[in-house]
Amino acid sequence: GRDELADLGASINSMSISLERTISDLKTANRLLMNDIEQKNQQNEVRRAFISNVSHELKTPLTVIMTNAELLQMSDGENQSRCVDSILTMSHQMRSLVEHLLELARSDNGQAKMIFEQVDFSALTEDALLPFEAVFFEAGLTLESAVTPGITLTGSRQHLGQLVDILLDN
Repeated sequence: GRDELADLGASINSMSISLERTISDLKTANRLLMNDIEQKNQQNEVRRAFISNVSHELKTPLTVIMTNAELLQMSDGENQSRCVDSILTMSHQMRSLVEHLLELARSDNGQAKMIFEQVDFSALTEDALLPFEAVFFEAGLTLESAVTPGITLTGSRQHLGQLVDILLDN
Protein backbone atom coordinates (compact mmCIF):
# COMPACT_ATOMS: atom_id res chain seq x y z
CA GLY A 1 0.00 0.00 0.00
CA ARG A 2 2.41 2.66 1.25
CA ASP A 3 5.13 1.85 -1.25
CA GLU A 4 2.64 1.99 -4.10
CA LEU A 5 1.35 5.38 -2.91
CA ALA A 6 4.91 6.66 -2.51
CA ASP A 7 5.76 5.43 -6.01
CA LEU A 8 2.60 7.01 -7.39
CA GLY A 9 3.41 10.31 -5.60
CA ALA A 10 6.98 10.25 -6.93
CA SER A 11 5.68 9.55 -10.44
CA ILE A 12 3.19 12.42 -10.19
CA ASN A 13 5.94 14.75 -8.87
CA SER A 14 8.25 13.68 -11.70
CA MET A 15 5.53 14.24 -14.30
CA SER A 16 4.74 17.63 -12.74
CA ILE A 17 8.41 18.71 -12.95
CA SER A 18 8.59 17.45 -16.54
CA LEU A 19 5.35 19.27 -17.38
CA GLU A 20 6.69 22.50 -15.81
CA ARG A 21 9.87 22.21 -17.91
CA THR A 22 7.83 21.60 -21.04
CA ILE A 23 5.56 24.57 -20.31
CA SER A 24 8.61 26.76 -19.64
CA ASP A 25 10.22 25.61 -22.91
CA LEU A 26 6.98 26.34 -24.77
CA LYS A 27 6.77 29.83 -23.23
CA THR A 28 10.38 30.51 -24.26
CA ALA A 29 9.71 29.24 -27.79
CA ASN A 30 6.54 31.35 -27.93
CA ARG A 31 8.47 34.50 -26.86
CA LEU A 32 11.10 33.81 -29.52
CA LEU A 33 8.38 33.27 -32.12
CA MET A 34 6.64 36.50 -31.12
CA ASN A 35 9.97 38.36 -31.41
CA ASP A 36 10.52 36.84 -34.87
CA ILE A 37 7.01 37.86 -35.94
CA GLU A 38 7.56 41.41 -34.65
CA GLN A 39 10.89 41.61 -36.48
CA LYS A 40 9.29 40.39 -39.71
CA ASN A 41 6.48 42.95 -39.31
CA GLN A 42 9.06 45.71 -38.85
CA GLN A 43 10.96 44.50 -41.93
CA ASN A 44 7.73 44.51 -43.94
CA GLU A 45 6.98 48.05 -42.79
CA VAL A 46 10.49 49.17 -43.81
CA ARG A 47 9.98 47.51 -47.22
CA ARG A 48 6.62 49.26 -47.68
CA ALA A 49 8.16 52.62 -46.79
CA PHE A 50 11.10 51.90 -49.08
CA ILE A 51 8.84 51.08 -52.02
CA SER A 52 6.87 54.26 -51.40
CA ASN A 53 10.10 56.31 -51.29
CA VAL A 54 11.47 54.65 -54.42
CA SER A 55 8.23 55.41 -56.25
CA HIS A 56 8.53 59.06 -55.25
CA GLU A 57 12.23 59.18 -56.14
CA LEU A 58 11.54 57.72 -59.61
CA LYS A 59 8.59 60.03 -60.27
CA THR A 60 10.67 63.18 -59.84
CA PRO A 61 13.30 62.38 -62.49
CA LEU A 62 10.61 61.07 -64.84
CA THR A 63 8.72 64.35 -64.50
CA VAL A 64 11.88 66.34 -65.20
CA ILE A 65 12.72 64.15 -68.22
CA MET A 66 9.20 64.52 -69.61
CA THR A 67 9.22 68.30 -69.03
CA ASN A 68 12.60 68.63 -70.73
CA ALA A 69 11.52 66.47 -73.65
CA GLU A 70 8.43 68.66 -74.12
CA LEU A 71 10.57 71.81 -73.90
CA LEU A 72 12.98 70.26 -76.38
CA GLN A 73 10.14 69.71 -78.84
CA MET A 74 9.07 73.35 -78.58
CA SER A 75 12.45 75.02 -78.17
CA ASP A 76 14.85 76.70 -80.48
CA GLY A 77 18.49 75.65 -80.65
CA GLU A 78 19.43 77.81 -77.67
CA ASN A 79 17.67 75.74 -74.99
CA GLN A 80 18.16 72.33 -76.59
CA SER A 81 21.58 71.72 -75.09
CA ARG A 82 20.36 72.53 -71.58
CA CYS A 83 17.32 70.24 -72.01
CA VAL A 84 19.47 67.39 -73.30
CA ASP A 85 21.91 67.86 -70.37
CA SER A 86 19.01 67.73 -67.92
CA ILE A 87 17.54 64.62 -69.56
CA LEU A 88 20.92 62.90 -69.38
CA THR A 89 21.39 63.90 -65.74
CA MET A 90 17.96 62.58 -64.79
CA SER A 91 18.56 59.37 -66.73
CA HIS A 92 21.78 58.88 -64.79
CA GLN A 93 19.92 59.56 -61.56
CA MET A 94 17.29 56.96 -62.42
CA ARG A 95 20.01 54.45 -63.30
CA SER A 96 21.62 55.22 -59.95
CA LEU A 97 18.32 54.58 -58.16
CA VAL A 98 17.99 51.23 -59.90
CA GLU A 99 21.59 50.39 -58.96
CA HIS A 100 20.74 51.34 -55.38
CA LEU A 101 17.80 48.92 -55.47
CA LEU A 102 20.16 46.21 -56.65
CA GLU A 103 22.60 47.11 -53.88
CA LEU A 104 19.83 46.80 -51.30
CA ALA A 105 18.88 43.41 -52.72
CA ARG A 106 22.53 42.35 -52.40
CA SER A 107 22.65 43.63 -48.81
CA ASP A 108 19.62 41.47 -48.01
CA ASN A 109 21.72 38.55 -49.24
CA GLY A 110 24.79 39.72 -47.30
CA GLN A 111 26.70 40.65 -50.47
CA ALA A 112 26.75 44.48 -50.16
CA LYS A 113 29.91 46.50 -50.77
CA MET A 114 30.14 50.21 -50.02
CA ILE A 115 32.87 52.02 -51.90
CA PHE A 116 34.38 55.08 -50.23
CA GLU A 117 36.33 57.47 -52.41
CA GLN A 118 37.24 61.13 -52.76
CA VAL A 119 34.13 62.87 -54.11
CA ASP A 120 34.02 66.38 -55.58
CA PHE A 121 30.98 67.41 -53.56
CA SER A 122 30.80 70.79 -55.28
CA ALA A 123 30.52 69.20 -58.73
CA LEU A 124 28.08 66.61 -57.40
CA THR A 125 25.88 69.41 -56.07
CA GLU A 126 26.11 71.42 -59.32
CA ASP A 127 25.10 68.31 -61.31
CA ALA A 128 22.19 67.71 -58.95
CA LEU A 129 20.98 71.30 -59.44
CA LEU A 130 20.84 71.02 -63.24
CA PRO A 131 17.53 69.09 -63.49
CA PHE A 132 15.79 71.58 -61.23
CA GLU A 133 16.48 74.39 -63.71
CA ALA A 134 13.82 72.95 -66.02
CA VAL A 135 11.32 72.68 -63.18
CA PHE A 136 11.94 76.31 -62.23
CA PHE A 137 11.84 77.41 -65.89
CA GLU A 138 8.49 75.67 -66.36
CA ALA A 139 7.17 77.52 -63.30
CA GLY A 140 8.46 80.85 -64.64
CA LEU A 141 11.17 81.08 -61.98
CA THR A 142 14.94 81.30 -62.05
CA LEU A 143 17.11 78.94 -60.03
CA GLU A 144 20.08 80.65 -58.45
CA SER A 145 22.84 78.78 -56.65
CA ALA A 146 26.12 79.62 -54.96
CA VAL A 147 28.07 76.39 -54.61
CA THR A 148 31.59 76.83 -53.27
CA PRO A 149 33.97 75.11 -55.71
CA GLY A 150 36.54 72.53 -54.66
CA ILE A 151 34.76 70.93 -51.70
CA THR A 152 35.78 67.26 -51.55
CA LEU A 153 34.55 64.57 -49.20
CA THR A 154 35.45 60.96 -48.60
CA GLY A 155 32.37 58.80 -48.92
CA SER A 156 30.10 56.82 -51.18
CA ARG A 157 29.49 58.89 -54.32
CA GLN A 158 26.12 57.21 -54.79
CA HIS A 159 24.91 57.86 -51.25
CA LEU A 160 26.18 61.44 -51.18
CA GLY A 161 24.42 62.06 -54.51
CA GLN A 162 21.21 60.63 -53.14
CA LEU A 163 21.52 62.84 -50.08
CA VAL A 164 21.89 65.98 -52.23
CA ASP A 165 18.99 64.92 -54.47
CA ILE A 166 16.71 64.32 -51.50
CA LEU A 167 17.63 67.67 -49.94
CA LEU A 168 17.05 69.53 -53.20
CA ASP A 169 13.83 67.67 -53.93
CA ASN A 170 12.43 68.55 -50.54
